[in-house]
Amino acid sequence: GRTLKSIIDEYGYDLMGNKVSVERFPLLIKLIDAGERLSVQVHPDDEYALKYERDQGKTEAWYVLKAEPGAKLIIGTKDCSKEEFISALEGNYLEKYLNEVPVKKGDCYLIKSGMVHAICEGVTIAENIYACIMHGYNITAYKKTVTGNSFCYRSFIMSYYFN
Repeated sequence: GRTLKSIIDEYGYDLMGNKVSVERFPLLIKLIDAGERLSVQVHPDDEYALKYERDQGKTEAWYVLKAEPGAKLIIGTKDCSKEEFISALEGNYLEKYLNEVPVKKGDCYLIKSGMVHAICEGVTIAENIYACIMHGYNITAYKKTVTGNSFCYRSFIMSYYFN
């Protein structure tokens, strides 16, 4: 057998096409088994990531492999203004505005860049990331410095997500 890397090295753009880099494989697949709710996150789009991270943005697809009774995901927010979101974030009552979606085995969701999201307890997903990018901004820890630039991070959440 051969590794995927050796095949890409040999066939390059003939195999991958000319819209992706052959130096960096453009796909990452993760299996995530959440025993407890994971952090609420949002990922940048290409424009923002290029400007501040010098990289691509991040869109994910989630396929639910297993879901316990009552399991859910957080996908997006409920109707709220930018001011309400900031107040809830700073006042530690963000839950009020998080959109909880009940899930079952076989469900599939597209999590576009800029969408608030989290995996809750009792859910196992296969996460297919269309671009192998590791930038994710943890909303529930927004006061912490992320990639050395807390202003940039907070600015992303407040300006990008609410435009």
